[in-house]
Amino acid sequence: MAKLTRNSYKRKIILFGVIVFMSIALISTGFAAWVMSQEKKQSKSGNVTVGAVTEGNIEVILDELTVKDFKFEPKESDTTGRVRNDNTNFESLTVTVTGTIKNTQFLKEATIKMNVKDAVTQAETAGYIILPECAKNEVVLTLTDSGTNEKKFSYEITFKWGSKFGGENPGEYYDSAAFNPSEEELSSFEGTQEEKITAYIKSVLDAFHALMDTSTYEVVVTAKLN
Repeated sequence: MAKLTRNSYKRKIILFGVIVFMSIALISTGFAAWVMSQEKKQSKSGNVTVGAVTEGNIEVILDELTVKDFKFEPKESDTTGRVRNDNTNFESLTVTVTGTIKNTQFLKEATIKMNVKDAVTQAETAGYIILPECAKNEVVLTLTDSGTNEKKFSYEITFKWGSKFGGENPGEYYDSAAFNPSEEELSSFEGTQEEKITAYIKSVLDAFHALMDTSTYEVVVTAKLN
């Protein structure tokens, strides 16, 4: 029986390149001029860039990301079936952004927003994924006191699998009873029934890969004056 494995189909999963992790981007206002200063930190790998924008005397200090990538991979436990992991890369759908805001006596609110490429939005429209809420709307952060005029925040950004995969990781979905392609869907492929199914799965993952191949994610934390 033909099987679609990581060795036979390496392009079904997204791998990402180098990122720049921006720890502070400070914007201050005065009566006569705008003053901007930036400090950058770099990580060796990852596809998520995080930056902060502040007004007035407010300061946002971002912690370095513990998890730096969104990876649309098979789960670590998935070692059998039509689609499985390569023993190296595994599903990672959540990135947690944390940090500290200082001089909060001037703070009205802090928000978070993730900017994604049009292709990622198209991937949601096609049913491959479900975007995090902050990729659609600016979300107000929940802040906790950590000292005088100082607050901390923590926000999880999580993708979900879409209806095209039954809301499951493709590695699980394609081995489940829920996956039942119609004869019409298989009609353009040749071979035995299992070979047709394998080719169909490859075509779906190829289309997903084409949308997500070069995706990067820009996250912006904004602190606003009261």
